[in-house]
Amino acid sequence: MASVRTQGSDVSPEEALALIERQEAANEASRELLSQLNAAGKDLRKTIREAKGVIVADIRTQINEAMSDQLAQLSDATREAMRRSVAKVESEFDKLAGLFLGKNTDDPLEDLIRQARHNTRTKR
Repeated sequence: MASVRTQGSDVSPEEALALIERQEAANEASRELLSQLNAAGKDLRKTIREAKGVIVADIRTQINEAMSDQLAQLSDATREAMRRSVAKVESEFDKLAGLFLGKNTDDPLEDLIRQARHNTRTKR
């Protein structure tokens, strides 16, 4: 029987056959492991996509909540500014009405206007 030479040592055909079978078994185990790694990679990519979706949804929710809060604050500030403006206009109209109706006020400008009107009437 002839011997097979492998990496500097002589191996019998039976040993060579056993080495080949072990190599094939190792190759098969490597293929299975590679298949499992591919599946794990696929699962990981799916999990990452799902996590990104959750993160995007959370960010959207946070943005919507922040916008709602800021809009509510702006609405309150606008409502208060409008209330003050209306009150000021009403006050000015009340003063003007008092001036036209001849009511006495503590405003020197109004007193001057009333006096000028009175002088204009008396000159006629």
